[in-house]
Amino acid sequence: GPEEDLWVINQLGVIRFREGQSAVYEVRHGLRHRQVRDFLITEDGSAWLATSNGLGVLQEGRFNWYLDGYHEWSSLRSLAVAGIDEVWVGTESRGLFKVSNKGALNYNDSQHPISGAVFDITNGPGKNLWLATQHGLSRHRPHQLKVYNEASGLPKGPSYAIGLEPSSEKVWIGMSWAGPAYFDGQLIKTLPQIHPMANAYIRSAGYTPDGALWMSGNLGVSMVSEHALD
Repeated sequence: GPEEDLWVINQLGVIRFREGQSAVYEVRHGLRHRQVRDFLITEDGSAWLATSNGLGVLQEGRFNWYLDGYHEWSSLRSLAVAGIDEVWVGTESRGLFKVSNKGALNYNDSQHPISGAVFDITNGPGKNLWLATQHGLSRHRPHQLKVYNEASGLPKGPSYAIGLEPSSEKVWIGMSWAGPAYFDGQLIKTLPQIHPMANAYIRSAGYTPDGALWMSGNLGVSMVSEHALD
C-alpha cells in the first residue's frame, strides 16, 4: 500500500502494518464479512475488498459498502484498478462491473456481454482488460470483447488466473485441472502431457519485479517459463 504499508487479511479482519505498528479493522469498524477473496489499494489510498457478501472500501478507518440494491451480484471474486477512485469488480455469477462513488456500471449486457463468474482481472497495455472467466480467457477493450476458449485452443473449462508478461500482450492462463496455458498474441500453447504441471489446478499467477512468473495451485508454488512449452 501507500507509504510502504503492509496489509494482511485473516480471521481477525483486515490488518494494516505501518512503521512497526498495527491496526486491526473488524466488525466494529463496519466490516460485514471476513471471507475476503480479493484486495487492492487505489491511488487515493482507499483499501477495496471483494467479499462473499459485497464490495467494501476502507476510508479513514471506516468501511463503506457498495451493495444496496445489487443483491444479485453480492458474491464477488476479483478486483482491479479502473481509475483513481474506480475499480473493476468480477462477480461469482453476474459478470463484470465498474464501481466508483457514482455507482455501479454493469458490463453484462448486449453491448458488453461479459457474463458468469470472473475469477481474475488484469490491466494490460493499450487499455486491454484481461479476464479469467468460467468460459475461458477474455480480452475487453472499449466497445470490443474477444473470447478465447476451447475453439481457440484453450483447454476446456474455466480459467482462474492471469499472469500478464510485463510490457507485452503475452499472457499465461491458469486453468482448472488443465495446468498453465500460454497466449503469445496469436496462438495458445499448453504444456506437454508429460510435464508435471500439465493437469494441475492453477489458482493464482503473478510476475515478480525481476520478471519471473510464479503460479500456485494444488501442487504448491512453482516458477514457470516458456521453456516448459517445448
